Amino acid sequence: MSFEINGGVLEKYIEEDGVTEVIVPAGVKAVGASAFEGCRTLTAVTLPAGLAQIGDNAFDRCESLTSVVLPEGLKEIGDYAFNGCKALKAVTIPAGLEYLGNNAFAYCMALDTVTIGEGLEVIEEAAFKYCSGMTSVSLPQSLREIGLDAFNTCGIPEIALPAGLEIIGSSAFECSGLRSLVVPENVREIGAYLAMQCDDLTEVTLPAGLEVIRAAMFSECRQLVSVTIPPSVKRICWDAFGRCERLTALTLPDSLEEIETEAFQECPALETLLWRGQALPSPAAYLDAPDVLDALLMLTLDDAYGRAPSEEACQMLGFRYAMGYRDDAFDDCVTRHLGGVLRDRVKAEDSESVRRILQKEADLTYDALAACTAFAGETGAKEPYLMLVNEMARRGLVGEDGKRL
Repeated sequence: MSFEINGGVLEKYIEEDGVTEVIVPAGVKAVGASAFEGCRTLTAVTLPAGLAQIGDNAFDRCESLTSVVLPEGLKEIGDYAFNGCKALKAVTIPAGLEYLGNNAFAYCMALDTVTIGEGLEVIEEAAFKYCSGMTSVSLPQSLREIGLDAFNTCGIPEIALPAGLEIIGSSAFECSGLRSLVVPENVREIGAYLAMQCDDLTEVTLPAGLEVIRAAMFSECRQLVSVTIPPSVKRICWDAFGRCERLTALTLPDSLEEIETEAFQECPALETLLWRGQALPSPAAYLDAPDVLDALLMLTLDDAYGRAPSEEACQMLGFRYAMGYRDDAFDDCVTRHLGGVLRDRVKAEDSESVRRILQKEADLTYDALAACTAFAGETGAKEPYLMLVNEMARRGLVGEDGKRL
């Protein structure tokens, strides 16, 4: 075996024909960057006691490596350290590790079992991405953050997230084998695409305190039948539950203020959105009450379900209706500004209730009016703006000049 060692750092291993197992000499404190990179015949490595650091790309693309024992006292596993070790079967990361680098074990397709000892607080970006053969992972209670893509396309059917976890990055479990997911109560930040395309995922529980369900968080989870949305959620973003084909009902919290475009697109089984124990009406339900604000809300619901906008509502508001799409310039006005009104319109049938609710939502509605004003100024389409001004004036929200009272 031939090594280049300088000041306790193994800087380079010189690969030799016929050598498949390597014992790193005692006294080595660090394996340097790319020291074993691309050693395709290497099957096993024994690392010495006292080793503190494995550098970036140290064992990158050692495609025959099946076994490595990480010693106690190891403090750092660098970026791409074991990336592409396609034959590696199991990893036990010792307690006290301080840094687990991005893509550290990415594309280790045969990696079946991962155990991470106590002390580690952050799993960096894509650390285990595309470990498609992974069936078991044990996380430490010390963990505070799971990074972007950390377990993307991993085969794990289940994962116990520690109680102290605070942040889960975007796409952390995208395309994974998860069957259920319970996010701990301490988590306050969850990225977009969290569990997108998890084909086996059937149930999800989100933590109290979460305010935003981000874009495509559960999109294309075609087996998803149960979601618990906490009472703190204020916004459900674009495509959050798109193409969840088996989702039949969803209970929305009282706190909800905004449902973005296509949040529930292509959910053919979704017949009921429940709010305060009552069903939100379908867009078609507003056709019997031809009212300007009702029409705007109807389009909001069209957006939420990912449906083509209702032609009747478009005609009522003077929007262009062609090929099933309304004017894109009006999209933000409808979806973002008036989305919050949706939550308070359920079962408010008498005019006084409607007026009281819209007064409560005055700022939201006034923002919509401002959007209408801008739209009218840019396009010369005065009619929708005037209709909305007249309706709001009639309800005592603005004066006839469109200014807030």
